[in-house]
Amino acid sequence: MPLSQRRTHFLLPPDALRASARDHFSPTSIRRRTTFGHLRFRNASRKLVTLIRTAHGKRGTEKKSAQWFRIAERYRLVLIEDAAQAIGAEFPSRERIAKAGTMGEVGFFSFYPSKNLGAAGDAGMIVCGDEQLAQKLRTFREHGMEPRYFHHVIGGNFRLDEIQAAILAAKLPYLEKWAAARRAAADFYGSEFVRVGLIETIAPPTEPYRDRGLTNHHVYHQYVIRTPMRDALREHLAKREVETAIYYPLGLHEQKCFAYLGYKKGDFLETERAARETLALPIYPEVSREAQRYVVSAIAEFLS
Repeated sequence: MPLSQRRTHFLLPPDALRASARDHFSPTSIRRRTTFGHLRFRNASRKLVTLIRTAHGKRGTEKKSAQWFRIAERYRLVLIEDAAQAIGAEFPSRERIAKAGTMGEVGFFSFYPSKNLGAAGDAGMIVCGDEQLAQKLRTFREHGMEPRYFHHVIGGNFRLDEIQAAILAAKLPYLEKWAAARRAAADFYGSEFVRVGLIETIAPPTEPYRDRGLTNHHVYHQYVIRTPMRDALREHLAKREVETAIYYPLGLHEQKCFAYLGYKKGDFLETERAARETLALPIYPEVSREAQRYVVSAIAEFLS
């Protein structure tokens, strides 16, 4: 049984279910100012769990990954990282600084056009430190074929085409610069919210490793705030021509396709509260300070 964080991208659980596994949403607790708060791993689950899939969230940080790593190590589980939103993010892991996607046995990255490192279409990458596993994944990537026209398993057509690879190769040298620009934009949002007296009201993202000497302590794929008046605020911002996004409107346990797992509304209260309160504001490397001031001003106008 895979153990999944219940507030994550929809695509993670179906991947396991297509492999004939039965998903189980993790007993984690979300606090108001964190993505995934204190983890409570139930010992009774260890006989059922075979792997843990952990997502680094929309915020673009590696927060709490160490706790997942310790759980996996203690119970001899496979740790799979969804690092789609956190490429380049750093994490103080034991004796080294780890990069997103390198803490578990396997790390997955997305190069969807809107990601920090985006292609011109759908694209992605898997990284791992085990050569045998890497070879097996390469085989699955190309119809289970190795060598050509000899199929050992049923795979699929998951190759990264050359055009997307060329685009990504051209953009990769700018990733660090873009991440720094995103952090600068996030800092400016924070200073503006302080200036207008809203820093406690809108619950901005946390930066748990900002003072740990890491360059890429956060890469800000999104800048997500929280407010109980989220829907009304979003409507107000839309009238002011400020585009926002909601990630995500439902917890996985509330999705119709997972009803058979037996979860119901109220089982994960913090997940449901986060789904009601979180709102992503505009952030990208080129966002102007004038535009950010306008966003903050519009929010202050609504909350005044």
